[in-house]
Amino acid sequence: MLAVTDSKEYPMTMKITVRPQDPYYIVRVEGKIVRENQAELRSKLEEVIGKGGVKGIALDFEAIDYLDSAGLGCCASIHKLLFDRKCGPLVMFGASPNIERMWKLIRLDLVIPLFQKEQDALAQLAAKK
Repeated sequence: MLAVTDSKEYPMTMKITVRPQDPYYIVRVEGKIVRENQAELRSKLEEVIGKGGVKGIALDFEAIDYLDSAGLGCCASIHKLLFDRKCGPLVMFGASPNIERMWKLIRLDLVIPLFQKEQDALAQLAAKK
């Protein structure tokens, strides 16, 4: 688990929980993904990928309060890393309507599909084997 805090006035906390679901990983992120803490998420995901045997990652964004452009960029770079290492796809589920709108606005849904439910995201990972 990881927590990052920026200041008392503007807390930028993020909690990351990694749950293996062989051969996939579900990565639950809580709080905000912003410029100040996105490197921590990237680092955690690179650590998961580095373990080997990963066939896909599902990002659980149900508890994300806010996502800025750096957070979006972090997700795109993890998608590229998974693709380059032939570790399967990256999918996202559980995002708020605002995050979904932003995701679709920049057309990130064309490379990182988004789903409402975990089981739908896992089904997509299984279909891409």
